Amino acid sequence: MHKLSTFRRILVALGPLWVATWLGCPDAVAQTPAVAHAPAMTPKAAAVPAAAPVPAAAPAPKAAPAPKAAPAAPGSKARDSATTTTEPAAAPLGPTAEQQTAARAAFEAGKKAYDAGDFVLAEAEFKKAYELIPIPHAEFWIASALDKQGKDAATVVAAYELFLSNPGASHVGEDKVAEAKARASELKKSLPAKYTFTTSPAGAAVTIDGAAQTGATPLDVQLAPGAHKIEVALSGYETSVVEIQVEGGSLVEQPLTLTKVAPVATVVAAPAAVPPQPRSKVPAYVTLGLGAAGLITGTVFGILALDAKSKYDANPTTAGADEVERNALIADMSFGVALTLGITGVVLITAKDEAEEKPAAVNKGRLLVAPYGGPTGGGARAQLSF
Repeated sequence: MHKLSTFRRILVALGPLWVATWLGCPDAVAQTPAVAHAPAMTPKAAAVPAAAPVPAAAPAPKAAPAPKAAPAAPGSKARDSATTTTEPAAAPLGPTAEQQTAARAAFEAGKKAYDAGDFVLAEAEFKKAYELIPIPHAEFWIASALDKQGKDAATVVAAYELFLSNPGASHVGEDKVAEAKARASELKKSLPAKYTFTTSPAGAAVTIDGAAQTGATPLDVQLAPGAHKIEVALSGYETSVVEIQVEGGSLVEQPLTLTKVAPVATVVAAPAAVPPQPRSKVPAYVTLGLGAAGLITGTVFGILALDAKSKYDANPTTAGADEVERNALIADMSFGVALTLGITGVVLITAKDEAEEKPAAVNKGRLLVAPYGGPTGGGARAQLSF
């Protein structure tokens, strides 16, 4: 029993290789054993082991003779019948002859259609053969037929990668493996890449090439191959801007660290200085005018005082003396006022305005003029304050 079960397991493992050789793939015979590959495109594939090399067929060992029946005990009802051991039914030894015939016919039909340029029919026939006997040869030709049909890059890349992930892919030939790798790599360049943007801290808004993205970090987006400008913004942090070069079909995690915004010192601007207005010359001119009037008045009364003095000398009288005194007093007062106002007017004209030196200060000037007189003379006093 033990020897027979082991032999059956060997036959089950070698069955697909016989089919591969029978389908016209003798190169698989010289390769190392392949592990079973369960394709995603057919549920039947999971139940059938992959092809494995087989040496020259060896004669099957003779079955062990069944053990003789033990003699029945005396008086037993089974005395006249021999006790036998029933052997369990043998497991199927790989694909049946009908499956092999159908798979070979489908594979050859697929090759014929492929060579004729009918890639749709070729794909269907290769899939039919693959469903019957899942070998890597059919996987390669299915992917190639999809590629020739101009199917979308994602579908073709998935088919090539299914073939390349098969441990028995080398049985098809190194040239086919290299061709599948090169074509899959070329098609991947046209596929969008998947980027995962993460930030520290999380919750930032992402803008790609000026378009705001829905959601916040961590955020998954698909990007077309090429250059892209990424902006990441979060309240209280400086906006981070990066430029990336996307490679088609890639899976990338892009981490970004945000920097807090530095506090801004509040600066209170000083009020703009008001340019000083030019000082008016009117007060100086008025003062000089009054001084001139005082000078004229003093001159007139001075002459009258001299005339009255002459008359008094010729005829001394009390009235003459009073007239001389009065005219002389008025003349002295007028000359005093004229002198004071003349000096004040000159000062007002020539003096520099303090507002030019101190723009913030508001200066007000005040001029006080007061006449004075006495028994011996008279005049005027002036006070100018700034």
